[in-house]
Amino acid sequence: VADSDIVVFPELCLSGYTCADLFAQPTLIHGCYRAVKRLARQSEGRKQLIVVGMPLPVGNSLYNTAVVISDGRVIGVVPKQTLPNYKEFYEGRWFRPANGNEPREVDLPGGSVPFGIDLLFECATVKTCPVVVGVEICEDLWVPLPPSSFQASAGATVLLNPSASNETIGKSQYRRDLVVGQSGRCMAAYAYAGSGPLESTTDVVFGGHSLIAENGRLLEESSRVGDGHVIHRESYWITQDVDVVVLLSDRRASTTFDQEGRYQKPVRRIADELSKETPGLKRFVSGTPFVPAEGPELHRRCAEIFGIQCAGLAKRIEQLPAGTSLNI
Repeated sequence: VADSDIVVFPELCLSGYTCADLFAQPTLIHGCYRAVKRLARQSEGRKQLIVVGMPLPVGNSLYNTAVVISDGRVIGVVPKQTLPNYKEFYEGRWFRPANGNEPREVDLPGGSVPFGIDLLFECATVKTCPVVVGVEICEDLWVPLPPSSFQASAGATVLLNPSASNETIGKSQYRRDLVVGQSGRCMAAYAYAGSGPLESTTDVVFGGHSLIAENGRLLEESSRVGDGHVIHRESYWITQDVDVVVLLSDRRASTTFDQEGRYQKPVRRIADELSKETPGLKRFVSGTPFVPAEGPELHRRCAEIFGIQCAGLAKRIEQLPAGTSLNI
């Protein structure tokens, strides 16, 4: 991932998602502080946005958070808003949900940093437009109005989700549909990083499902537990290019995107910078983007075009005066 501009790790990856009552232990919290400090130090000199998950005490409360690191320092912390506390999930036992009334800053190794659900990260690039990044955490995506919807309305073009979604029968397809659908509704790129099978399996099994989607299209997907392939027992990653310029163009062309005033919320934009280097595309860009490759999809698309044309022609013919002769 050295040449990736943005890197997102799974939810609570610094501590582990399945620590249960150990989340309250000072030893675990201080271990996470040390890990953040070490990661920040190792990122120094890199124009790269890195997102990791950790439990973070704020006052008398403990939050499930995403810590955003860039070029040797923590530039912001986003807390989780929606805590699952049903069936196999017990997050409400250990964490407090964020609602916007939290302190605007928290102390981390290196000093005080912005904290809250209103943070966006505006990253300058070699291109004319900045990359604006929003972060939500796992269950935040599974609710009727995900935070990423508000983030996109406020200008975010890249949405990140550090997650710990366990595997149950059929859940992977629903998870995929959520990520792809949200990227389409938000006209954004959406990167989702799921916890893997090295987490504790006392109550559940995590599949390591990771996805990257762009404006309603799945660009990249990892293997996962239960997909029929060999289970990965080591760290792995996926990466892909996303076209922020095209996303902004699509938003301008879709005049309804910016009409929903109820989605407008005040945000704080944290300035950052990504690498000016362009190492080359990881993604194939077709010279005929509207023509699928030969195969079932091409035939389905041609049949759809033919059906639409026939319906339009039939309606026009119906409007002709009775007795009109047609030379076909």
